[in-house]
Amino acid sequence: MNDWIQKQKELLDLENCEEAALLADKLASLGAKACENEGLSIINLEVIGIEASLYGRCGANMQKIGKLPIPNGLKVGDEVDIVCNNPDREPLFALITKVTPTSIMVVFDEYDDVLLELPLRINMHPSSTTHTKMMDALNALGSKPHPLAELLYTNIGMHPMMAGNLLDPPSPFSEVVKWFNPTLNASQQTAIQTSLRAKQIGLIHGPPGTGKTSTLVELILQAILRQQRILVTAPSNIAVDTILIRLATAMEAASSSAV
Repeated sequence: MNDWIQKQKELLDLENCEEAALLADKLASLGAKACENEGLSIINLEVIGIEASLYGRCGANMQKIGKLPIPNGLKVGDEVDIVCNNPDREPLFALITKVTPTSIMVVFDEYDDVLLELPLRINMHPSSTTHTKMMDALNALGSKPHPLAELLYTNIGMHPMMAGNLLDPPSPFSEVVKWFNPTLNASQQTAIQTSLRAKQIGLIHGPPGTGKTSTLVELILQAILRQQRILVTAPSNIAVDTILIRLATAMEAASSSAV
């Protein structure tokens, strides 16, 4: 477990550094207007008010010079850097707390004269919030393992407890004789067979683009084949629609091949 946690920390650090480098490269290579169109910046800003904020911080209300509309892109909660055209001035790190059609409110630890140098520009700052939360979760897992920690190990061979405590023995019921989607890779097939053997709960985890939806569709079809009751939920209607469309396409293809 400790080796796995340490490996995840190393990977998270690499991912965090890569995201910061990609953002810095975009901000440096694109023009100011292009960055604004990409939702990375808001340009040609001026301060219209300074006020005290919570915890001893300062707040600045800003608007576009000429009172032009604030473009979409940056939102409440985003970490940003306030910069001016003077390359010798250090960026002022801030947090967006309010966005209206014509103004944007930010808070920062200490007032800085950079706010007087017009025009100002707000650039997206590489967010450390998500990275910090994930690192904290890994630290908590290492200090006090959760009873379901074994579910992090989807590969049976990685954890000896998994086969004995969380999975039923291999059987004709869990064995996949025919795949509805023959293009699934070995990792996806293992995830499906492991889920079919799970006694109580199975967890399939993977970054974007690794084929989780395709895996889920195949798992649903295999469960239907075994006459199991299924409830499919998702965090959005679009996600549910995507699964339904994939299921309909897969079942139509299966019917055609059977004929």
